[in-house]
Amino acid sequence: MSNFSHRESIFSRARQSFRRSSGARGANVETLQGLTGADFEGYCRVTRGNRSSRCFASIDSEPNKKRYVLIKGPNLFVFAKATSPAPKYAIELAHKKATLHPVVGMHKQIVTIESGLGDVDYKFLFYLQEDNADIAKNFVKVLREQIASGETNEMKEKLGHRCMQHSKSIKFATAIAVKKKKDQPDVPISATEIMANDPSCMAY
Repeated sequence: MSNFSHRESIFSRARQSFRRSSGARGANVETLQGLTGADFEGYCRVTRGNRSSRCFASIDSEPNKKRYVLIKGPNLFVFAKATSPAPKYAIELAHKKATLHPVVGMHKQIVTIESGLGDVDYKFLFYLQEDNADIAKNFVKVLREQIASGETNEMKEKLGHRCMQHSKSIKFATAIAVKKKKDQPDVPISATEIMANDPSCMAY
């Protein structure tokens, strides 16, 4: 069997497993990597929305957990861990904005993904070490590249470019992202709304 047929067979079996399990398996890290690998992957803490106000605990004491994140094409996948059989959810990157924030305390750095209106959709907290001091910089660099790529692809499709060449792994990852984006955690109530309704946050 040729390499092409072998990979096609792998993706076919993975799609069937993903469909039969309702998205619980069939899209692990290795399958999403494909022959060309991921654009980025690594561990960080992921928080939904913007929770930075005096009425919130610090990001270290938030009930967020360390997750394994993988970027493949214009999609970001969040796994519970690197060995999980499928991502918990996916984030489509087109029309987002990625911001790299200053290093905090010499070893922590946050990257935010924001909507087109500037609202923070997700925070990613990286712990910097000697062997990965640039991990947050690399993450935001890849994010920006794939945000631009996703927007370009959308524009080409609108203009009728139906014959765009994408690898099998990119097509597979995009199909998984379409399904798993529905599993994103709910957007938390905003800090402004909480402060307006929480007596402990009101000025006297």
